[in-house]
Amino acid sequence: MLPITEALPLAGFVFWLISFPMNGFLMPEQWGSYLFFFTFSSAVSYFLSPFLLKKEKVFDILSRSGTLLVVLLTLLSPLSQISGKVMLSLMGILSVFVMFRSIAVLRSSRDPLVSAALAIAIGNILVFALSYLDLQDIFKFFIVAASLFPAIIISAGYSEDSNVREIKKYLAFIFIFYLVGGILYAYIMPQYEKVAIFNGFELLSYVFSALVGIYLVRKRRDIALALGIILGTLSFSFMLLGGPFFTTLSMFSSQASFGLVDLYIVFLLVACGGTARITGLGFGTVCLAITCGEAVSSSIDRASAPVIAAGNIILVTSVIIFYLTILREKGGFSVAEDVFGGNNSESLGKGIFKGELEEILERSYEPFQKRLSEKEKSVLLLVIQGKTYRDAATDLGISESTVKTHMKRICEKMGVYNKDDLMEKLLSSGRTDYD
Repeated sequence: MLPITEALPLAGFVFWLISFPMNGFLMPEQWGSYLFFFTFSSAVSYFLSPFLLKKEKVFDILSRSGTLLVVLLTLLSPLSQISGKVMLSLMGILSVFVMFRSIAVLRSSRDPLVSAALAIAIGNILVFALSYLDLQDIFKFFIVAASLFPAIIISAGYSEDSNVREIKKYLAFIFIFYLVGGILYAYIMPQYEKVAIFNGFELLSYVFSALVGIYLVRKRRDIALALGIILGTLSFSFMLLGGPFFTTLSMFSSQASFGLVDLYIVFLLVACGGTARITGLGFGTVCLAITCGEAVSSSIDRASAPVIAAGNIILVTSVIIFYLTILREKGGFSVAEDVFGGNNSESLGKGIFKGELEEILERSYEPFQKRLSEKEKSVLLLVIQGKTYRDAATDLGISESTVKTHMKRICEKMGVYNKDDLMEKLLSSGRTDYD
């Protein structure tokens, strides 16, 4: 069964975000283009709000209350005489609590990666469907506001387990990518709208890449990130070629790029703990980058495409350099490759190879009913490799306490009392057959 319940809060938030405040089709015409006020207020709130959310009770009350206020402001938007600048600034501040809660709910999913992909896919599909639905705007505002209720209703667990050191490594990449992406999108979208057969159809490219991203992130998540960067670069290259076909291809490539990178970022935040501090750092950086991208794109003459293209190449190159730096710090490619189907001949440490683990476990088990679950095997593989519980949690997208729980159950099923005894038992089983 798909872990769809935990995906609903984030799906509703994505639906609301794209349909309305992010210059969506529901943005009132009299408000003009005030995206800057929404993203800037969001960025400030993301960075500051975690200091208010340090206790479980406070987190629950503020995140639910903030979400409810966003619902009310959304319902009032088509009727209110308040300035668009003020309304969007207020929604920018309050909407961060919806995201905090959405990520906290994702953290509790039995498969956070699938839940995250379903969330952003469903959110975009709903945007596409609602944009073509023949209803008055007032009813569309009601539908969008109602989509936020799962974030209020579904329980979200508070946690202090976070890997801030790991997320900080990616902040430079996150900022540069979304800065470049914002500039590219602002340049491409007006050209695409002139040639698009069905406006909004490009969202399906985003949905497809997000769902494919499930496989890529599990197989080798660094490849998913690299592919997202490559698609973003190709997007602008297609645009420079000109013509309806390449303009359309450019927009679809851009959407696919964002689909992969968005999924990667959400997975990374959950993997690093999914706490308010982690979410605040991650999405605060995203919003700050979008804000800067808006400011830059509005000041650049759209006729100067070669200048923007050169800047894009320079920025993307710096992202790739930073990305390779992270790989060197990790000592190689992501261990997600090992857990989800990488090279079976690669040593996992302690003299045990991945291809041998199943046989070793078979010999080590006593009764048949004590077999390890797939998640427990994944945890065990990383521990054998020498990973700390925190690093294993990051790679699997679960909390450190969950890793500890899995290890406790593994020891119980294997008939040992601690990790050292477990390693010795596995080594003994391995030597019996392979010496």
